[in-house]
Amino acid sequence: MRWLWLAAFCTFGAQTASASSSTDFYELTICNEHWQKVYVALSWYDQPNWVVEGWWPVEAGRCEVFGNFPKGSPFYSHAQAEDGSYWGSGALSLCVSRGEPFRRINSDNYTCGYDEELKPFTRKDVQADLFTLRLN
Repeated sequence: MRWLWLAAFCTFGAQTASASSSTDFYELTICNEHWQKVYVALSWYDQPNWVVEGWWPVEAGRCEVFGNFPKGSPFYSHAQAEDGSYWGSGALSLCVSRGEPFRRINSDNYTCGYDEELKPFTRKDVQADLFTLRLN
């Protein structure tokens, strides 16, 4: 699969704690314990919408801070490596770009476009101040 990473997507679009108390948010870190680079897509609630965004590369053996997210609202993740390995339980399936960076608002009636495919996402509920998602 061809992977293209645009500089415009290097800055993560998660909501920051500037508008509220920092105790209302947690910091999300993703650690890649797989032997290859992985690409991550996330979905989270950013009032009043659910955002779906990806693909962020995380090098093998590295951890990356992805930003601050609101406590009490789940986030969903899907990650995949070039060898075909993926992380996603199927708690929710969402349309993602076929390797190109993307950001969109999710809606109940959204259907995958010709350049998208449905992928399984894992749900995580976080109440702590820090959360690390380990991909191994």
